[in-house]
Amino acid sequence: MIRLHFDLLRFQKEERERRKLTLRRIAAETGLSVDTLQRLRKGPQAAGRVTYATLDTLCRYFELDDIGQLLEYIRPADQVDTEAKGPASAVSSQTGPCWRPFRSSSENC
Repeated sequence: MIRLHFDLLRFQKEERERRKLTLRRIAAETGLSVDTLQRLRKGPQAAGRVTYATLDTLCRYFELDDIGQLLEYIRPADQVDTEAKGPASAVSSQTGPCWRPFRSSSENC
């Protein structure tokens, strides 16, 4: 799941600039629509597709150095459990005991 830190960044900018930032004000200052900002705030299910231009606009608006300050990837619980066993066990259980990532076609198992 992707989490957008919109509300946190908005609050920090309000504190830094000592002014209230409504969605309408942010929309006016960024050129993004209020509807787009509302969908982004609601999360990935509501946001649908997000363009690079939108992400770029938000990064510039919030004066970010890294897109990681805007977005966070959160692994689903089932992936976390699989990775706790190690990448080799996850791969071998899905592809069989013979799988090797760089095996040439002439090699046998």
